[in-house]
Amino acid sequence: MEIHRSQIKNHKVAQSEKEKQSKHRVSDEFEHIPEPFKKAARGIEQQFVEFMVQQMHKTTGAAAEESNTAMNYYNDLLYKEESNKMTEHKNGLGIQKLILDQIYPKKFRNADALAAFNAHNKPQFTKAQQIEMEGPTQTKKEIKMGSQSQINPVREDRHE
Repeated sequence: MEIHRSQIKNHKVAQSEKEKQSKHRVSDEFEHIPEPFKKAARGIEQQFVEFMVQQMHKTTGAAAEESNTAMNYYNDLLYKEESNKMTEHKNGLGIQKLILDQIYPKKFRNADALAAFNAHNKPQFTKAQQIEMEGPTQTKKEIKMGSQSQINPVREDRHE
């Protein structure tokens, strides 16, 4: 069936372009979240998935048969790699999203907030904001060899 009205044809084209953009928007869900927050959420998810994978491997019974140091080390590497692959694929299992919703709410996810966060964390600002500790400073006391009044002899108790 062919559409003869140009406005209906244009509307369908525009609607299909919006659908394509909305599909791409799902992958850009974390676009305006600062990197430290993304890394923290991914790390927490990776730890959880690594624990889950480790527990799943224990249920197979293969871990109980061979348990030596080399095998334990290999299994730990295997669990870490499996969990890493699971959390990398398509923004993880969804735990990252839940964590980010808690630590960086959606109301802060815009370009202006990201620019402000990045501007605040530039090295030139962090150097200026370092806090120096107040209070007495410890310096080495200089001992002059000539004057006996400044030298405090250390008594050593020798048991012979």
